[in-house]
Amino acid sequence: RTLAAFSGRAADQLTLGTGIVTVPTREDRERGVITRPGWNVLVTTISLFEKENVTRHFTIKAVDTMTEDDLIAGIKRRLGTAKEFKNEAFVFVHGYNVSFDDALFRAAQIAYDTGFDGAACVYSWPSLGSVLGYLHDKNQVLLARDHLAKFLDIVRKRSGATKIHLIAHSMGGHLLTEVLRDTTRNVKPDDPAVRFNEIVFASPDVSREVFEKIAKELVPHADGITLYASSKDKALNVSGKLSLGKLPAGFIPSSGLPVILQGVDTIDASAVSTDVFGLNHSDFADRRHLLADIAAIFRTGTHPPGKRVADTFDEVNARPGAFWRLRPPKQ
Repeated sequence: RTLAAFSGRAADQLTLGTGIVTVPTREDRERGVITRPGWNVLVTTISLFEKENVTRHFTIKAVDTMTEDDLIAGIKRRLGTAKEFKNEAFVFVHGYNVSFDDALFRAAQIAYDTGFDGAACVYSWPSLGSVLGYLHDKNQVLLARDHLAKFLDIVRKRSGATKIHLIAHSMGGHLLTEVLRDTTRNVKPDDPAVRFNEIVFASPDVSREVFEKIAKELVPHADGITLYASSKDKALNVSGKLSLGKLPAGFIPSSGLPVILQGVDTIDASAVSTDVFGLNHSDFADRRHLLADIAAIFRTGTHPPGKRVADTFDEVNARPGAFWRLRPPKQ
């Protein structure tokens, strides 16, 4: 096994490979949390950075680059051994401020904590992996369109998966909407070659206008589309200001409503939001209630949200239509 490394610089070609991530099984790890080494204060003036430990931390055991044929062979083996999600795959597209390693950790965490035993795939674009790298990431993300389109094409046409789910977070939502718009353009809704199962947009950092236009076009090409939005996402609030007031689809203004579209389940997840400048602006996967809902989406494909997880959502009727609000977790 090797440990291939990738930086925040764009590459000229798509690189394929596989990664092995270990997940700690300690009982006190809250579902949704990625545990990594940190600083331990020994005395008031001395600190020690703890060593990586597989019993306490997510770790990367191996990262190997490989040919397309070898990748497909590996995916097919995984699809064949799956029990609950047999012949199913998901593709996770990360967002702003996420390094390559962190993207692997997040994809593994989503798969493990949702019980997804099918093929878990991650598309990593060259984020700088820094809070201060917002403008860098915003420029880089759309340069990754062709590579993501090619990767989705490989998974769709060659993997043998009968169900393919997509999850995009933050800026990854912008990337995915652009790619899906190009992929489904001038294609009939009943064409199985470009049909996806569940598409999940978590705190997408794409303007409302763009998201609304593209999402309407995507509805006929998916079994279900879910949008998680929040009024407490600081990163998206900053994004709106940097974009001269064009609010992202994943942000809910304090005096307004979330994006409401026919064929899209919009969920106000503000009740579980915390400081999004914590671990890589990945709030959506840091809360067990949202993970339970994502697992239910993949497992049952039930829509709307109120029908799949009991005592979790409240339906809110607004003038454009209905959306769902995640209830505050019980203490």
